[in-house]
Amino acid sequence: MGFKVDTSFLRFLTMGALGVRRVSAELKERGFEPIELERYCTSNKIWATKVKRLRLPDLLCVRTGLRIEVRAKSDLKIRMSDAPQNPERVWDAGLRNEDVVALIACSNGPDSAPVPANHAVYFSVEALRKSVGQSTLGPPKSASEGAERDRTWPAIVPTRPGAVVSTDTSKLVPGIKAE
Repeated sequence: MGFKVDTSFLRFLTMGALGVRRVSAELKERGFEPIELERYCTSNKIWATKVKRLRLPDLLCVRTGLRIEVRAKSDLKIRMSDAPQNPERVWDAGLRNEDVVALIACSNGPDSAPVPANHAVYFSVEALRKSVGQSTLGPPKSASEGAERDRTWPAIVPTRPGAVVSTDTSKLVPGIKAE
């Protein structure tokens, strides 16, 4: 069984912790009261106490009951780990339709440390479930742990700032929106 290089493992662990912290702060700015539902998800030391392969949303708003699964990504893709042959490890195991997935981009800072974006993008689990037929499965990550794969939903990531000026049933029309 192949393990990740320690530095790679720590980088992704740190990226996830920083992503959860930023999403938590963003939710507070919007009037929510998030707490960690999964213990230590804001720390890169979770490997010491986290139950590996347990699926729980990362955050819970104690005021509204909203549960949030945070995914910090180094590339902008709507992607979740999935093990279709293992019911306990499918991409939405333990999630409810009303739960939310927060995707937040992380880039390299000046010292190559991960830096989360200022804002996350939010998707309801229900919307992802309804569109799962449009998603694709990547190759198995490893033969162990049920051969998890990346499930990726189609998305377009803009390469420059802009605005959607109009839409119709088949396309978005980008451009500069007049003020």
